[in-house]
Amino acid sequence: MLDPLEARQSTAQQAYASLREAIVSGALKPDTRLYEQRLATELGVSRTPVREALAMLEAEELVVSVLNRGTIVRRVTSAEVKATYDVRAVLEGHASRLAAERIGADQLTRLRELDDEMKRTMRRKTAPADLHIRLLGELNAEFHKSIAAAAENPVLLRMILVLLSAPLYARAYYSYSDPRKRASIADHGRMIGLLESGDPEACEQFWQEHLYRGRDYLIRHLDALENGG
Repeated sequence: MLDPLEARQSTAQQAYASLREAIVSGALKPDTRLYEQRLATELGVSRTPVREALAMLEAEELVVSVLNRGTIVRRVTSAEVKATYDVRAVLEGHASRLAAERIGADQLTRLRELDDEMKRTMRRKTAPADLHIRLLGELNAEFHKSIAAAAENPVLLRMILVLLSAPLYARAYYSYSDPRKRASIADHGRMIGLLESGDPEACEQFWQEHLYRGRDYLIRHLDALENGG
């Protein structure tokens, strides 16, 4: 399930990165019990860096320690998704409103570049599949960050960056079907046009709708998993 680490990379940080990727991608499914020795064997390391990695993952709320069960992969609930995306919609919606009034030509050019790169990445299907999804997720996050940065409000930007770096964000992109990814990318093109028009209300409304669509899709995905779909 897990690829052995290179000898020079056999550290707690590398073990953490490998386990984190497996969790957010769904390779390690919710409620899976994580045995230190088994993980250490798969990664080709001793138990010490695995133990340290699990502690970091628990601090990030990706795993939890359960009495009589040990360490397990934490299950994300629909309520958690709704709460997170409701906050994102408020913050990123407001950022897009400010960006409509302040965004410069260079920032618009950067958004177009990111939009083009996402379309190319979607078409070329980088192998392996996990790398392809990760690249798309990183470009998507950069697009959102760029709009937040264009708002020119450092406090607002810091709060949005926290949400975009959270494990739930990474998990969300792994859940997207190809049609959902293409729809999300199409929204980006529309958003660029709205920012160019300089309409604060239209930008805020559309960007919030974009986030709510992502929220609803992820909730449906989680509900389907719960029901064996």
